Amino acid sequence: MNVLASRRLGRWATRRSNSYWKRFRCFSSSCTADFVGEAEEVHFPVIIVGAGPVGLVLSFLLTKLGVKCAVLDKSPAFSRHPQAHFINNRSMEVINIFLHSSEAWFKDIQKLQPPLDFWRKFIYCTSVSGYNLGSVDHMQSQDFEKKISPECVAHYSQYKLIQLLLRKLENLGLTLCTPDELQQLSHCLLKDKRIFMGLECTSIKPIAEGIKVGACFLKEGKLEAINFHCSYLIGSDGARSTVRKLVGIKMQGEHNLKNLISVHFLSKDLGEYLLHKRPGMLFFIFNYEAIGVLVAHDLNEGEFVLQVPYYPPQQNIEDFSSKVCEEIIFKLVGWNLEDVQVKDIKPWVMHAKLQRSMFHAMGESFLWAMLLTASHPLVALE
Repeated sequence: MNVLASRRLGRWATRRSNSYWKRFRCFSSSCTADFVGEAEEVHFPVIIVGAGPVGLVLSFLLTKLGVKCAVLDKSPAFSRHPQAHFINNRSMEVINIFLHSSEAWFKDIQKLQPPLDFWRKFIYCTSVSGYNLGSVDHMQSQDFEKKISPECVAHYSQYKLIQLLLRKLENLGLTLCTPDELQQLSHCLLKDKRIFMGLECTSIKPIAEGIKVGACFLKEGKLEAINFHCSYLIGSDGARSTVRKLVGIKMQGEHNLKNLISVHFLSKDLGEYLLHKRPGMLFFIFNYEAIGVLVAHDLNEGEFVLQVPYYPPQQNIEDFSSKVCEEIIFKLVGWNLEDVQVKDIKPWVMHAKLQRSMFHAMGESFLWAMLLTASHPLVALE
């Protein structure tokens, strides 16, 4: 089946349409007729925009099938701020079956994730050490008995999953190119680097021979342009997708439901307390001094994310210093943690939106815009 899939994708990647393209416009912020730059284009059969779990898993799959691809991501580095952390059955199937390394992947994630009893419950309380308002066991037997799915759900932080993916990709020869390395690369060497960080997609232009993709990166304080050519362009760049915006795919749903502050912090003391007294994945905490949702990413490591609502314009991100966030943590925990370390503070806005289409046809070349949702970061990786 691997060989058949590879042959089919190979044939699709080499076919061209000479007439269909006249119906399309150039997709770019400026939408100029001429493509950015005059340099020779770098060709990849498939270009993936977005180096999240979807983009990296897809690049792994394509490489295993013998299809050359490149991944572009505008971020200069991978974030270590925990985001999604629950991997559902279907995603585990994709990881373990389609990547044809089931045992290794499954054992890696199962070995590294916390034991089930540490994360199966959602707890509602007045503080971590205070009155228990109730708890719900959200893990059903079907999630683990392998009757509906051959794989179990998992609790594993997204940034850790990305690091695991990068190690697997490196074993396949897909090298990571940092912004500093990108500045030093000559045009010919670009073809050997396949995961480009700090390289932002800026334009998409359908042509008779495929798709031209314009990208830029920061070099010595100035934007430097690079031109790519591909047969298939895949947008897996999240809820604020550049690809989706460039091709005009709309989002529908509710906007600006709530403003929140995401506080990433470490506390071994809190982790030890919860392991022995009140293990759980999510803690919905309500008291007279503060409210928030505490996400236990790893009790053994004492790694947490606290989601706290705030109310602009009366409040803004500058009001939430590390010291202020520590005080909020203490109010929600119920005592002053001596070992608390606030690692990162980020604002975000909760929406409930879904893109209207996942697919944009361009003659013999296709643009897939992966499922993009805009919701809270407590949802599963799907």
